[in-house]
Amino acid sequence: MKRVYSFRTIWAAVAVATFIASEIATACATAIWATAGLMKLGLTGSVILSAVLGIPSLLLIARVCFLAWEAETDPANL
Repeated sequence: MKRVYSFRTIWAAVAVATFIASEIATACATAIWATAGLMKLGLTGSVILSAVLGIPSLLLIARVCFLAWEAETDPANL
């Protein structure tokens, strides 16, 4: 079946993706802040920890955006 593209479906996909992405980013930033503070990491350790946790978080955000687009443009969701 054909996907449904309208202002409502595009707006809904953007809204869902933005909401979930902000939750993921907040959780990642909090985890980095707490771990760096607890382990007393310096600047270098914090940057390395940010890269280790940040890259998978970005991949997760990309996957969530893809799933939101697929779900909101699915014709069964009308």
